[in-house]
Amino acid sequence: MTNVTINVSGPGADLAAGFAKNADASAGDVKTATARADIAADLSVATPLTLPNVYATSAAGLAAVAENATFWAQLGSGSPRLYRKVNGLAEMIGLPASGAGVALSAYGAVADAKIVQFASIALGSALLTANAAIFSAADIGKPIRVAQAGPNSTNLDTTIADFISTTQVSLAATAQTAVANVGASFGTPAGPALQLALDDIKARRGGTLLIDGFYFLNTGVEGSFQSLADNVRITTGGEVGAILIACPAAVKAIQLTSVSQLLIDNLQFVGTPLAQLDSFRVLDLSSVEAEIKDVKFIGLGAIGPEGAAVLYHTSSLIRLSGNKCYGCSAASGQATSIFDGENWIGYTSQGNEFIDHGNFQGIDYTGKLGLAFPLAWERLRQCEGSGHCAVQQ
Repeated sequence: MTNVTINVSGPGADLAAGFAKNADASAGDVKTATARADIAADLSVATPLTLPNVYATSAAGLAAVAENATFWAQLGSGSPRLYRKVNGLAEMIGLPASGAGVALSAYGAVADAKIVQFASIALGSALLTANAAIFSAADIGKPIRVAQAGPNSTNLDTTIADFISTTQVSLAATAQTAVANVGASFGTPAGPALQLALDDIKARRGGTLLIDGFYFLNTGVEGSFQSLADNVRITTGGEVGAILIACPAAVKAIQLTSVSQLLIDNLQFVGTPLAQLDSFRVLDLSSVEAEIKDVKFIGLGAIGPEGAAVLYHTSSLIRLSGNKCYGCSAASGQATSIFDGENWIGYTSQGNEFIDHGNFQGIDYTGKLGLAFPLAWERLRQCEGSGHCAVQQ
């Protein structure tokens, strides 16, 4: 196990000082514990954010809900805001900048991601067969990924067209490669709700997002904070805080840029068994000061074009500790690594583990090293600026 600490002087040191100054300035804006408790109580009864419950104006929301009920209103081009009807008036609920946090489900996300460990489909067929009872009629219309069943053994990304039985469904597209005993994954898309959550944190200049279940992410999201937010945290919000990554090959699943005091902890990012590329990048960080700790990366493949990675960072100060990579891989032939950083300003890695097997919810991930070997577990390229970069190992 390797511990790396990198200290930077020069331009990077100035940026670090700026991050520290922003953190000090934000301290006075933190709400009291009592206020956060009141807000958390409001959020606990908030109507889940779905399109029928988002009103064009607060007046429309007031007309539609009962006294003391909550509703969302989309005001102009901004993010939807949460209100409560009090004495016939719309009272905006000020979401907390820290403390209890806001659950992803409050933005309308549905935690129903599922994994099929062994699935089979014939060439030219739309009939997918699972090794265990997992499907229901409620799954019709949900996006699904079947590993290696697309062209040239890439992923087949389509939707469930019809329910046949608890072990069989008909897909909206046919297999272009016959596969047997490969993984599949499906669920309600969480991308729109996750994007709303990131936009809301930006509007509030910081906050905590709770991943309160197992969510299916098949579209990319971006938190471009433009140095307007600090003290951003993304963490677990229950017994299971996990995101299944099933994005297209060229898509960065979660991009976070221009934020100081970013903390991502106690989460699980999960891939589809035997999928070579779960997303171009799972986490893509740019111009951030970030700590990532106690996160599990399970069965994620970055076996794809040059630049792919499970975690990528650039122009950033990064601290990694206590993270576990179970059954993840990349492709040395395309010069891809599990963790990849360039133009780095500072980097600390301690107590991280890379193991070629793992388990998530009873699904055994025997590892993706059988598909390809990574160039490196962790790779750093190019120190940003002309300052001196010292590496202590």
